[in-house]
Amino acid sequence: MKIALMFGFSMVRNKIVPEGQARLNKTVELFNQGRVKKILISGGRAGKDGVSEAFFYRDSLVRAGIPKKAILTETEGRDTIENLSKSAEILSEIRNVEEVLLISDPLHLKRIDLSLRLAGDRLGWKWDYDLCPSQGGRSGIITRLTELGFYTYTLLDPTWSSSLAEINRRKRDGLVAIISDRELFPRLQKVLSFLKKV
Repeated sequence: MKIALMFGFSMVRNKIVPEGQARLNKTVELFNQGRVKKILISGGRAGKDGVSEAFFYRDSLVRAGIPKKAILTETEGRDTIENLSKSAEILSEIRNVEEVLLISDPLHLKRIDLSLRLAGDRLGWKWDYDLCPSQGGRSGIITRLTELGFYTYTLLDPTWSSSLAEINRRKRDGLVAIISDRELFPRLQKVLSFLKKV
């Protein structure tokens, strides 16, 4: 049996942001195509009312026509590593799991894949997996920067709270694009135009 593991995305005032909606759309698509029989949603960061984000995403999937009995939730993970380890505990209790389809945005999936390749055993991971990137949610310029190998952060976006120290720790291939305000976008577009020619 194939199972979808969808990684939740931070919410703003208990609302699902476009990044999270894109992951939901991909999950619904895979289920409706018959590629998965069950869905596990991982996301433990609670909203203001104390409800885990996994429950918000579950309810959205139910509204999209996914049977509630086909949805499982992991509500304790607070970051990618915890999401993987806590999800592995749940998956271990399900019989006949052949493959797990991992659903997130392309940039996050790179981090997930690296985590599983480097520390999968320690995280309790024992299944084959496939990466299923969601489309949309990020602005086009951020997506393009990601494709070019930049690790992008939107410092003033309320859905992202990384500190500069965290950005420095998470540099990828020595390239970090920091998008701090709207005035930077025209400059970044010029950078992209230049990089396309290189």
